[in-house]
Amino acid sequence: MRLHPSVWGVIVSVGSAASLIAAPLAPADPAAVSLTSTFSVTSPTEIPNDKLKPGSYSITVVDHLSDRIVLRVDDAKGKLHSTFLGVPNSGLSSGVAGPISWNLSSDHEGALRGFSFPGGGAVEFVYPKDQAVAIAKKSGGTVPAIDPASEGMVVKDNTLSKEDMAMVTLWTLTPTTVGPKDATQPAIQAARYQAPQTAQPAPPQEVAQNEPPAAPPAPAPQSLSVRRKPVLAKLPHTASNLPLILIGGLLSLFAAGVLSFSRRADDAA
Repeated sequence: MRLHPSVWGVIVSVGSAASLIAAPLAPADPAAVSLTSTFSVTSPTEIPNDKLKPGSYSITVVDHLSDRIVLRVDDAKGKLHSTFLGVPNSGLSSGVAGPISWNLSSDHEGALRGFSFPGGGAVEFVYPKDQAVAIAKKSGGTVPAIDPASEGMVVKDNTLSKEDMAMVTLWTLTPTTVGPKDATQPAIQAARYQAPQTAQPAPPQEVAQNEPPAAPPAPAPQSLSVRRKPVLAKLPHTASNLPLILIGGLLSLFAAGVLSFSRRADDAA
């Protein structure tokens, strides 16, 4: 199975560009290497994200880059059991094709460390952190791991199927190794980057102090009442009576003249 073309656009945008655009790792002999191999287990055996029951299975190289390989394990009926990451590890190759197991302390259960493909070298499996630590405790070795808490933290894209989104998540994780004492480690290298949150300044604490009681507030200023003088009903009598006397005299002279003229007229008649 190859990735949908739109998946690569998401991978380049959310993953490590230097790693994800690297040239694919070419097998030693493409014509001789099978992308699917079969194997069987005789006891319960762990693989990343699952535990296989005794039976026959197939392992397929879904896709790969220079630093990582996506693998898929199906049972004999074609049922998908797990899709996970692997990393090239030529040191595991023993020249024999087939599964490579961890040497665990338990005789009844096992765990696959990797797989050697015919003519294509060995691939070491990358386990979720919890599984990796448990295997490391039993084997005493170091196990390639990714942080399962970060697997769901992928960019949502409605154009991708659920399977494609799972593939994008695998491509954007960065494997590292954990040992038997790494169980309490809060996170490993594969954890998604979280932008640090700016701490809010704490409010100032109030400290009780012995202070004198506050002075009572000053009384409000009272408005001053201003007594206004009443308006005079009439102007004060300050003028002289001389004009009136003069007018009265003139009127008297005028009246006397009229009477004198009337008498003369009567006498002449």
